[in-house]
Amino acid sequence: YAYYGQKCFAFLFGTARQKWYVFAYLMIVFLTALVSVRAAIGLSDAAFAMMAIPTMISTILLAHKVPKMMAEYYFWRSQRERSQDPSQ
Repeated sequence: YAYYGQKCFAFLFGTARQKWYVFAYLMIVFLTALVSVRAAIGLSDAAFAMMAIPTMISTILLAHKVPKMMAEYYFWRSQRERSQDPSQ
C-alpha cells in the first residue's frame, strides 16, 4: 500500500509533498511495532473503513449517471459493430 498511497497522495497534493506521506507511513509502521497486535489490527481496520467512506459517497452521488452512460456506450458499440460488419 505504500507505493499506491504515495502516488495517490502526490496526485492530490503534488509531488513536492510526497515526503510527508512517506514520513507518516513510516511513523505508522514504527508505532504499530510498539503496540499490541490487537491495537495494530484495530488501526488497520480503521484505515480500511476510512478508505471505504469516500468510495460509498461517490457511488451514491454517481449512481444516477450510470444508466445514461450505459445507454450511450451500448448505442456507440452497436453503431461500431454495424460499421465493421462486412455483410452490409
